[in-house]
Amino acid sequence: MRSPVRLLLAVLMSLMLGISLAPMPGCLTKSEKPKLPAKPDARYTVKGILEALPAAGPPKQELSVHHEAIPDFVNSQGKAVGMSEMIMEFPEIAKGVSLKELKVGDEIEMTFEVYWKHKEGEPPVRWVVSKLTKLGAGVHPNLSKPSETAPADKDKPTQPAKPGDGSKKGTGT
Repeated sequence: MRSPVRLLLAVLMSLMLGISLAPMPGCLTKSEKPKLPAKPDARYTVKGILEALPAAGPPKQELSVHHEAIPDFVNSQGKAVGMSEMIMEFPEIAKGVSLKELKVGDEIEMTFEVYWKHKEGEPPVRWVVSKLTKLGAGVHPNLSKPSETAPADKDKPTQPAKPGDGSKKGTGT
């Protein structure tokens, strides 16, 4: 027969262990991300160049794309603010999107969905790549800045500019 003190200690230990193993709100692991709503807040299709493919860390690497400007991009308040051409990371890739045939430097077209925060405990925004395809021959992204992974242009000077000569040698512009 157990003493009441031992029984009480056993119950308290069980409760403390159960509480410490319970998931805390807001502390979700990657595999426990909240389910996406049925419909995204916005969807955009852009062309770009793959800058990085997902890789396990450390440091963890996400899909990174140098994409065209998105003139009709809408912010979380519903205002059309546009989005400049940029290199952007996409931490989520929808099921069914394959990266197997792609490599860094490939010119691509992708569709990504935007999910703005709607409930407490959700991240402020989620960018989810829902489609990703390699561009065909003769089709190129409309990028004004050179991509970090694009091959160097042989016609551009590589000599550093001399101070005060007013040239833009070596700047790539």
